[in-house]
Amino acid sequence: MSQFKDDVVAAETVYFWFAANLTTGAADDGATPLYDVRLAGAAAGAAPTASGTPTLLTHADYTPGLHEIAIDTTGYANGEYAVFCTLTISSVNPAGFVGSFRVRTANRIDAIKTKTDYLPSATAGGAGGVFISGTNSSLTITGALTVSNGIDISASTADRAGVAIAGNGTAPGLYVAGGSSGDGIRATSGASGSGKVGLSLIGLGTAGIGIKTIGADSGAGLDITAGATGHGITVAGGATSGHGINVDATTSGDGLHLEGAGNGNGLLAAGAGTGNGIYGASGTGSVASGILAVSNATVGGGAGIYAIGVGSAASPGILAAGNGAAGIRAIGGTNQPGMALVGDGTGHGLDAQSGAGATGDGISAVANSAGGVGINVIGAPAGASVSADIAAIQADLDASATLADIVDGVLDEPTSGHATAGTVGKAVADAATAPGLVTTLTTKTLKYAQLTLRKDAAIATDNATEVGEINADGGTGAGAFANTTDSQEAIADGAGGTPPTAAAIADAVWDEAATGHTDAGKAGAQLWTQIDAVKAETASIQTDTNDLQTQVGVAGAGLTNINLPNQTMDIVGNITGNLSGSVGSVTGAVGSVTGAVGSVTGLTAADVGAIKAKTDSLTFTKALEVDANIQSINGTAVNGDGGTTPWGP
Repeated sequence: MSQFKDDVVAAETVYFWFAANLTTGAADDGATPLYDVRLAGAAAGAAPTASGTPTLLTHADYTPGLHEIAIDTTGYANGEYAVFCTLTISSVNPAGFVGSFRVRTANRIDAIKTKTDYLPSATAGGAGGVFISGTNSSLTITGALTVSNGIDISASTADRAGVAIAGNGTAPGLYVAGGSSGDGIRATSGASGSGKVGLSLIGLGTAGIGIKTIGADSGAGLDITAGATGHGITVAGGATSGHGINVDATTSGDGLHLEGAGNGNGLLAAGAGTGNGIYGASGTGSVASGILAVSNATVGGGAGIYAIGVGSAASPGILAAGNGAAGIRAIGGTNQPGMALVGDGTGHGLDAQSGAGATGDGISAVANSAGGVGINVIGAPAGASVSADIAAIQADLDASATLADIVDGVLDEPTSGHATAGTVGKAVADAATAPGLVTTLTTKTLKYAQLTLRKDAAIATDNATEVGEINADGGTGAGAFANTTDSQEAIADGAGGTPPTAAAIADAVWDEAATGHTDAGKAGAQLWTQIDAVKAETASIQTDTNDLQTQVGVAGAGLTNINLPNQTMDIVGNITGNLSGSVGSVTGAVGSVTGAVGSVTGLTAADVGAIKAKTDSLTFTKALEVDANIQSINGTAVNGDGGTTPWGP
């Protein structure tokens, strides 16, 4: 009996062996050996899982009766199986139990080894070892790390960052997404000391940016709220010439949008040394402004720019110098002045100097609305200065008629007041008072239309006056219009007759005289030119053909001596003359060759004669079989007659 086999993996082949002996005890092969495989625990009447014929081992070193059973376990379910055998020997069929085996879908030891192979060969928690809940060596993660319930990290080494993360290439070092309504990153500074920073960002590399924020939709790119008495943002420029804030707008947005709260200023700027509190440079566009200020006040006293000069008399509230362009360009709103200036004490409301250019203005002001004023100056009493004159002119302009008033006046003007001959008013008045003017124009227009549309003689008779007016001599000759031939109806009907057929049109084209179409670039001229060229070519061909016919003669009589050097050609017929040179091939029989043949593919006439002498000595008693008397083979004499005496040496 074979040893029990455990942990056989399904689809493996398992082997068993048994031996057969005669009843005398001697080994013997027996006959018709068989084996059966049974699943342990199956019903007593269940068919064997497998049956087959054992293999008899036949090598000379094996004794008789040794058999091997090979069982393929493919498709076997997990469980224990028994193997039985039988054969016929000594006229009996003894049965035997060979052994058993257990099938598992996977070898348990292999399965355990597969799992343990994943474990590193290092101390747990140490470098290269399994990560444990206790103390671990430093950890390097090359793939993505997913943590579902947050991470708490505290650096135990002094002045060491809690987390140090480095991105690769153009990827960010840290990408954080907040919850549906949570912050992406919320950073809090340390509690000890003052001036600690909640979030410190440093740009590196060439022109690296410390912080870059992008808002979504209408959200701000950066939203900063200061402490109770702190600034919303404190910015220091670069150590040399860097700006404290450098703002670039995109598309048509403002570079900087500031709004004060309560009674606070939208912008409070103080220059240092000889620097300006605000320095504005316009864009390159035709209407660009260095500073554009708009007052949103709904009551008097509001100003787009409110400037107060402080210090000496040479310190104006606004100092604007034009350099080939206006120093200040002010545009008034609806019924509002473009600029309102008030002097203080003995100071001027406005002190302006032109630029150095020849066309530079001290002041260039344009009113941009119906009631607006380019400059509205209030100072000296009315009537005592230029301001009084400006006020008086403004009053006159305000009292003048509008464009609508002027149009109404023109259209409502009586025609009786415009009787001067040759004037527009007189012509309009005459046309308006002429009796039946519209009726006359309508009647005349209808008659002219009838003449240009209809071809019948009756309409010409009815409108004879209009026919005369059409053909009247206007100074350089009279016309000859006749509706019977020139009206649209007459033209459409082919001038009163039947339209020409395609054949008639073709005849007219081919019968057209060539002399009437000689202009360069016209189709007729091109056609005649090409035909003349063809005629010249055909005349030359005819001449050459006549000459060739003369040389060849009737039935080729003139071809008595033809020299065709190095020609590749087929010749059909008889050649009665001489042919010098080689012939590629001759199809058909050669009737006779008169005269000696100099050579045939290198053979001389003598060679051909020698060949003929040999072939003449051959005898063919039977077709296609040469009569021969074999005397020897390979130098050995041959005896026999091929009949009663066999061939042989």
